[in-house]
Amino acid sequence: MRVDAVLEFFKPMGITPPVEPPVTECPGCVAALPLLREASVTLGRPVLIGIGGPGGSGKSSFSAAIARVLDGVRILPLDDYRKPRSERQRGIYGSHPAGNRLSLLKSHLDDARNGRPFERPVFCRVRGAALETETVPPARFLIGDGEIAAHRNLRGHFDLRILVLAGWSQQWQARIGRDRSERDSSLRKALTLFVLSNLRDYPRFATGAAGDAHLILRRGRGGCLVAQG
Repeated sequence: MRVDAVLEFFKPMGITPPVEPPVTECPGCVAALPLLREASVTLGRPVLIGIGGPGGSGKSSFSAAIARVLDGVRILPLDDYRKPRSERQRGIYGSHPAGNRLSLLKSHLDDARNGRPFERPVFCRVRGAALETETVPPARFLIGDGEIAAHRNLRGHFDLRILVLAGWSQQWQARIGRDRSERDSSLRKALTLFVLSNLRDYPRFATGAAGDAHLILRRGRGGCLVAQG
């Protein structure tokens, strides 16, 4: 898929990310909380929640919203498990399984499930590698936040799987706004990441995610996440 052609297609759509609604007004949060609380009682141990979906769908905002209204939540940013740029082949990003340290991530999820602390990597975008670690103590709920949470080879490691979806234009608006304002990416770089991550990798590696999900949320026109089905 040519980057120039996709750029022309999305150009009229603008680059402003959607405004997040208050937590108390988000039906998605209302739908998710009973599932999390029930799983905690049923399992009697830390609950691992995978919040996956394509880039720009609202996963991180939703994860943060859950953490604000539910006690005992810790968020594990799955993007930090990317391999150093020097170890990835050209065109392989964090949206591709080969671009991640999956063995380390699965080991850390096992630690969390068994109530053990672990040292997670902290990826530095400037240096292109994880140069530091951060201790993640045991928690009642551990949210794995990242598109790879929906991948076939990882989603089975979560007790609950929540899929966050959005339309193409919404994904594009959110990603371009984030990548350009927060990550100082050029328009071409942001578009390249969108094409490779959202249009190439996610559909390929997240096949069947909807069927495996305990809850599917879709972003509406006003930015609010609504339970689907």
